[in-house]
Amino acid sequence: IFLSQGIFILFQLAPFYRSLPIVQNGVKYWYILICLTQIGWICSSAYNLIALSLGLITLVFLSLFGCLRSLSYNAPPPK
Repeated sequence: IFLSQGIFILFQLAPFYRSLPIVQNGVKYWYILICLTQIGWICSSAYNLIALSLGLITLVFLSLFGCLRSLSYNAPPPK
């Protein structure tokens, strides 16, 4: 997951990729929410807070799903 996020961030450095409407309108603030919930999940799992860790990993999943839905709504029509 973190390798994929690193690649995504590197692609954001390319003007062609970051100027695509699907990236600008699809990702929006979902990525920030995903990163924040992952930070919380890492910290809670490091301290063995199992219930909190489960809740946060569920939020990571829901955030990823929300980002995917947002991307599918903003995808260009097929040719």
